[in-house]
Amino acid sequence: MGWNWRDEQDFALLADDNRLEYRFALAGGTAAGQADAVWYVPGDALAENAARRWTLTALPRSVFGGQITQAFAVIKALLLRQRAESGGVLVLGGDTETPWWGPFGAAEQTLRLPPGAALLLSHPGSGWTVSAQACNLRLKAEGGAVHYDLALIGVAG
Repeated sequence: MGWNWRDEQDFALLADDNRLEYRFALAGGTAAGQADAVWYVPGDALAENAARRWTLTALPRSVFGGQITQAFAVIKALLLRQRAESGGVLVLGGDTETPWWGPFGAAEQTLRLPPGAALLLSHPGSGWTVSAQACNLRLKAEGGAVHYDLALIGVAG
């Protein structure tokens, strides 16, 4: 993220040109700083008030015309992008049945992404655990339809 802020005060120009960068790389494997699984869904949509539950231990994935299931034991990164520039709010989290609450303080907590927003959550060290008791990631559209991209990187279960 970069910014260029300028302000004139008493005939002096104050400027702040800066940026904040965050990058991480995960080697192949299952230890801290490593990952061996990726799953993504590009361009999915939800109608107003519709919700989708992604079960992190059984995510469907198309590969070369066939269907496979990706299971995660640990999530190291989650990227969620609300593609629409107008419309509803995309709500992440708050599932009522075996919710995955890894980056949240509690199972019922949520994050709200307005149109055009993006969210990156990362824990490249040990990651957030996924289990049979904490495996459902919920997305819901509120106040209008939403279009989104979702990507997960972690350790296969």
